[in-house]
Amino acid sequence: MDTPEWHKFVTVKLENNEVKVGEKPIDYYGSLINNYEIFNKEYIKGGVNIE
Repeated sequence: MDTPEWHKFVTVKLENNEVKVGEKPIDYYGSLINNYEIFNKEYIKGGVNIE
């Protein structure tokens, strides 16, 4: 079993030609239902046609 301090996401990004390493808690993103409703309003309204 992993220790609690290992229970996280490790983030890596390239910024100004330098590699930056960070971390985020596993539950950093909040509620899935609320985020879906905020960022997918067109789908909920039925205004997006995927073909």
